[in-house]
Amino acid sequence: MVDKHDWSSFGQKSAVMVSTNTMSEPHVFFRCIKKKDDGSWEKPSQKEGKITKFGLSEIAAMIKVLSKEKAEWQGFHDFNGEKTAIKINWSGQNNDVVYLVIGNYRKQFGEDEAEVLRALLRHIFKEKIAHATISKQINKNNNNKTRVVQEVVRPAPETEPLKMERVQMEPQEPARNVSNNKKNDDQTNISGVVNGSTEKALLILFDNGKEGWVPRSTVHSAYDDSKNSHNKFLIDTWILKNNNIM
Repeated sequence: MVDKHDWSSFGQKSAVMVSTNTMSEPHVFFRCIKKKDDGSWEKPSQKEGKITKFGLSEIAAMIKVLSKEKAEWQGFHDFNGEKTAIKINWSGQNNDVVYLVIGNYRKQFGEDEAEVLRALLRHIFKEKIAHATISKQINKNNNNKTRVVQEVVRPAPETEPLKMERVQMEPQEPARNVSNNKKNDDQTNISGVVNGSTEKALLILFDNGKEGWVPRSTVHSAYDDSKNSHNKFLIDTWILKNNNIM
């Protein structure tokens, strides 16, 4: 049993990368990229491609399709004003090809590769059920606050796909770990994309695939806080460690 997973599938024109950060997070990241007209691949570090976060109910639906318990599944993400249609289905003359569509990205999996994806998602799903559904408690010793992620599933009419929303509640700024009354003032250069912001904090999806709220007071470099902007940040190391970003 491991704490994180990384698996990728590259085709001639498109690729999908599946990753998890820790067993205690109830979601899986799907990053999609495609080949550009000049023959080069899109670069996530340059805000190219698309990354989508799937919850446990969505992963369960995908596993059912990959296991051929159902022919297809369609979903619809509405997150921070960005709408993304999702579909996975079997096709081909012998029903031996899986198509995964996430927004404008489309990836084909042969039967063998689809089996690898099915086995991976089933393994991750079991880990998440065992570890990501445990109630998180506030650590009273260091006053760290747990970020609450609430998933709301809204039934839709039969003519419309499933609509899902996630509401992220901004955490309070955690206290620094202090030893002998001496603060750790180390700072780290790290890049990422701003996924959201409030008056006091930034929600950053870092280039290493991890996401977390960072108090503005711990950022010591100039940055563009508009949504989807990619920045190089100089952030207090302690907050990155507290949020399990590094």
